[in-house]
Amino acid sequence: MSEITSPITDALRLPAPDRTGLGRALAAERQAQGITQRQMEAATTVPQGRISRIERGTAHAALWEIAAIGAVLGLDAEIVITRRAGEDR
Repeated sequence: MSEITSPITDALRLPAPDRTGLGRALAAERQAQGITQRQMEAATTVPQGRISRIERGTAHAALWEIAAIGAVLGLDAEIVITRRAGEDR
C-alpha cells in the first residue's frame, strides 16, 4: 500500500517515533510492581501478545492502550505537542 501524501500530510509529517523507550519504561514499571503480562491483560483488555509487542517496541501502541496500561501501573499519560526548536511554519 502506498503512502498518502498531500500538502497537509507533508506539512504534518512527523519523524518515526522511538517506540522502544516507552515500551521498556512500561515493562520495567510492570515488572517492578510484580505484575505479569497476563495480569495486565486481565486488567486492561489489551491482549498479552500486544503488551509484549508494545514493551519490545515492535508495535505502535494506541493512546487508549498506553492510558489503560499506565492506569494499572498508577501512571498518568500525557500528550504534549510543541513546535520543534528552530522551526517556524
